[in-house]
Amino acid sequence: MYGNSKECPLVSVIMGVYNSETTLSSAVKSILNQSYSNFEFLICDDASTDDSLQLLSSFKDQRIKILKNETNQGLAYSLNKCLERCSGHYIARMDADDVAFSTRLQVQVEFLEKHKNIDAVGTAVSVWDGKKIIGVRKFPEFPDERSLLKSNPFAHPTMMIKGSVYQKLNGYHVDRSTKRAEDLDLWFRFFSHGYAGYNIQSPLLRYTETEADFNKRSLSAAIGIAKVYLRGYRLLKMPVYCYGYCLKPIVSSLLPTSFKLYLRKRKLGNQ
Repeated sequence: MYGNSKECPLVSVIMGVYNSETTLSSAVKSILNQSYSNFEFLICDDASTDDSLQLLSSFKDQRIKILKNETNQGLAYSLNKCLERCSGHYIARMDADDVAFSTRLQVQVEFLEKHKNIDAVGTAVSVWDGKKIIGVRKFPEFPDERSLLKSNPFAHPTMMIKGSVYQKLNGYHVDRSTKRAEDLDLWFRFFSHGYAGYNIQSPLLRYTETEADFNKRSLSAAIGIAKVYLRGYRLLKMPVYCYGYCLKPIVSSLLPTSFKLYLRKRKLGNQ
């Protein structure tokens, strides 16, 4: 796990897949066609019931390593399965419905090689609504634990993180409360260990966010996210008045989808 041998690729790209046949090919090709080539690509199929696994098997690139779960286990479990087999010094995330820009890995590797004090680097994203790009979403350039009071400080599928950090944090937590917040839970633990992150302010990934994605944000999922916030604020020993922010995902889940889409449009327009 996380080998540093000179014979190993410098970067391991990890991705979980579940019933993603309509977007999977574009996502995989966007990694295979990167300007940077010293990487391995670990993909875990989470017991898909569509043709995702067959599509993955059609790729004949030796950098791809296909893993599979016998039963559906969730993204955190699938990513941990990939992490167990990674050999790269840096671990890059990717999602099966997104598209990485061609220079993404190169820019992130060069940044981390130049800035040894930074443990994780993310990027801004171009938001794709399934039909067109509707704007660019940026994240704090120098995120810290205070960034967690407002929202997620990183775009998870854009991240490149030192393998040693994943190892120290024991990867992703697998439980019901982190089902849709495995990245948020990771960032709380990341900052609690004193690690430093950075966000490149230019988009290096096309991030898919359709109306259907908003409909998936159920009240039960929001309650789980709220629990992650509460646990995280306690971990970071934040003042009690901060705990009110835990209610934000619950309130958001109760809003009509049309109003959420309006807020997204307004926020993207202001960046």
